[in-house]
Amino acid sequence: MKSTPGSHATMNAAADETEDFQVCGSEFRRIATGAGTSFAGRIMGGALQFLYTVIVVRFLGAQSFGLFMLGLTIISFVGVLGRLGLEPGLVKFVSAYRGVGDKQRVKGVIVLAMGYSLLASILVGIVLFLMGDPVIARFFDKPQLGGIIKYLAPSLPFLSLMLVALSATQGFQTMKYTVYGQNLFWPVANIALVLLFFLLGFELYGVVAAHVLSVALAAILAVYFVRKCFPDLIQTKAVWDPVQLFRYSVPLLAVVFVYSLLLWTDTLMLGFFRSPEEVGIYNAAMRTALLISLILASFNSIFAPVISDLHNRQEMVKLGRLFKSVTRWVFGISLPVCLLMAFLSEDIMGIFGQEFLSGRVPLLILAFAQMVNAGVGSVAVLLAMSGRQSLVLKHTLLAGLLNLILNWVLIPPFGIVGAAVATATSIITVNVVMLGSVWVLYRIHPYNRQYYKGFLAAVASFGVLFIVNQFLPEMSGVQRILVYSPLFLALCAGFIFGLGFDVEDRFIFNMLAKKLSRKTAGGTPVER
Repeated sequence: MKSTPGSHATMNAAADETEDFQVCGSEFRRIATGAGTSFAGRIMGGALQFLYTVIVVRFLGAQSFGLFMLGLTIISFVGVLGRLGLEPGLVKFVSAYRGVGDKQRVKGVIVLAMGYSLLASILVGIVLFLMGDPVIARFFDKPQLGGIIKYLAPSLPFLSLMLVALSATQGFQTMKYTVYGQNLFWPVANIALVLLFFLLGFELYGVVAAHVLSVALAAILAVYFVRKCFPDLIQTKAVWDPVQLFRYSVPLLAVVFVYSLLLWTDTLMLGFFRSPEEVGIYNAAMRTALLISLILASFNSIFAPVISDLHNRQEMVKLGRLFKSVTRWVFGISLPVCLLMAFLSEDIMGIFGQEFLSGRVPLLILAFAQMVNAGVGSVAVLLAMSGRQSLVLKHTLLAGLLNLILNWVLIPPFGIVGAAVATATSIITVNVVMLGSVWVLYRIHPYNRQYYKGFLAAVASFGVLFIVNQFLPEMSGVQRILVYSPLFLALCAGFIFGLGFDVEDRFIFNMLAKKLSRKTAGGTPVER
């Protein structure tokens, strides 16, 4: 049979696609496997956090929930200082030292990071405990806030220890311990303790106590996981290199601190300008919108050490190909979630109670910002893990200042809607600027023909859902969520299958099929 020029072009494109995949094969397998574990864990963790929020809101109401969230935001914001920016440095150096078989330096960087962060967090916690009533409560003009800060302060050392220890396990290029400890154990323990304290008659301070005890238990478990990753930790002699660790981490501390300012300025300024009720309503919307970010975070956590490794070996072509693939997956999963959240926004906010329905508009605005965040991919991680952390700091600082100014201007007249607009504008701005920096520095961008398949599938599914909605019987609340969610996801799956898969997508489905067949046959799949 005689071939045509068109068939030659198709065959050549398929060959190039397969060749690209083979070049990135081992790194692709690491990201796909690790991100799958991380994604499943973060989705379950996100569902548990959402359940926790619903339980606390239902018991406390908007006002007390707002006070608790304001106190927790202050603790979390200041607690960033206690971790000294060591988490990404730990992932980078544990991965690098382990890659060359240097166990002594692996131990040294782990012990240094855990020790310094624990000591710094204790000092920060003491300062917060002493400043709760005389300074913080007066500044926000909310007397009850001082007691909440005092009782939350002891959680800081445990929180730092947990996060730093789990970052160490990620340096071993496995996500399962972060999933077990942070995404599953911690929220389950928190929910169980909250319910216990509510049954015992405690309300607001029962929620505070549950938070402190649950994070303490999670910290103990995280340290145990470090031993699981590094069985020779005790016996190995440590080689210390604090200068290198802190030279990398201190600029990132500023990045994380400014990013935290970007993330939490809205809550802090709402607490300053507005009532606790508005803080509570806004935080319910914000925590719901942040569920979209779990998808990007799942890939970032396993992509980060891969970026570090490839950059150290100067394999930039391979890094660019992987960046395209990771961004396409992240956006392809995030966009349907965002559209579904927009379609069901009133029903979702109604789960928290009728007084939370005013959070629908902030939810829509913040969900859009998170979709843009997903659409540009792992730009911040790529810059930081390739030694450009000072550039990330500059970009994030500008976005943080923009966020501060916009919140200051928009919250007094517009309340929670103004806070959402300010935060969304800042998030979109910093992501677009960093995307431009990645292109200028490395001539890498995340977009190709396959990227738009997910976009077309999600938009077409949303259009069909909108039409179907005109013919289905009237529903509301949880019933509407339970009917429309699987329908929309089924539509997305159908359109994606119709548009076809490339070699990387087929690899994921084949890997999943093999795991399922092993389970069906009675085998146990190998877990990273």
